[in-house]
Amino acid sequence: MRTSGAYEEFAQAASTGTDFAFLNRHAENAWVIVELLFRKANECVEILTGTLNPAIYGDERVINSAVAFLERCRDPIPFQPSLFILVENEGDWVNHPLILRTVSTFPQKLEVRQVPSKIKNTYPFHFMLADKKHFRCKKSREFPEAVVKFNTPDTGETLHQLFQQVRLKSEIIQLGA
Repeated sequence: MRTSGAYEEFAQAASTGTDFAFLNRHAENAWVIVELLFRKANECVEILTGTLNPAIYGDERVINSAVAFLERCRDPIPFQPSLFILVENEGDWVNHPLILRTVSTFPQKLEVRQVPSKIKNTYPFHFMLADKKHFRCKKSREFPEAVVKFNTPDTGETLHQLFQQVRLKSEIIQLGA
């Protein structure tokens, strides 16, 4: 994938308002999609991940896009999170670059939870969902290939409902904010 030209192509196609899909086959280019999803989001971003891969979510462009999202997102209820992250594996989350920056600028807009292993075994994939209609979904935890879709509210609602089910069964991680 050519990240420079590909980004513009994805961004333009995603902005049309019509259903648009493609495959993201290489993990090293995933940051491009994640950054675009943060750019598209105005209300809520939900991330279900194993490790919050620093090569993707720690990329400065992704972090800047996440902070810009939090600056512009609508807060339906004061102090309600807009960025929800569910992690499956143990980690030093307080020191993760994305979490560090968002906690230091918008602590009330971030929620991070640890998924219990018994719940992790009930689904085989990871995803990032923006505004319940744009997403990147890895079909398998073991492989980097992901399906990316924009402007698909039906599938987005299904992923949102799954995310909420897992979220409610997960433990909040104290970030010290």
